[in-house]
Amino acid sequence: MSYVDSDGANRRHTFDFVVKLHNGTRTAIAVKPVAKVESSGIAETVDRIRDQCPRAFADRFEVRTGDHITRNRAANARLILKSRRMRNDSAIAEVRRIASTLVGSVRVCDLLAASRNDGLGFMAVASLIGDGVLEHVGPGRISHNSAVRLGRKLARTH
Repeated sequence: MSYVDSDGANRRHTFDFVVKLHNGTRTAIAVKPVAKVESSGIAETVDRIRDQCPRAFADRFEVRTGDHITRNRAANARLILKSRRMRNDSAIAEVRRIASTLVGSVRVCDLLAASRNDGLGFMAVASLIGDGVLEHVGPGRISHNSAVRLGRKLARTH
């Protein structure tokens, strides 16, 4: 992304991610360790790009640090990405059928015991969380002991 710095020099910055939401909104994200935000000048860079950039590239520009992207969030994101690579539509349909009957929250292991209690079942739960059909309740990493509940996508149909 090209921009003009405070001295009038043309500069380029490459964002770490551009996230596109279902509603079409795009957010450009610069990731920096908390300790380097100030010394790198990334906040000023992103502010300049935000002011100068055509909206064709992104609608929002953000700086994210470890305060935003915790180890647990990163681990959960990696799990969801892995579940998408391993996607098994029949396992997902089987778990989703039982999940659609949930009232309140339930532990993942209890959901799996009622549907498909194997690795494909667990990956189906991760896929359903990634798809917004289920929501991971509480902090921490997604595990067999985590609680889940219906997400907005499935709850709307009931």
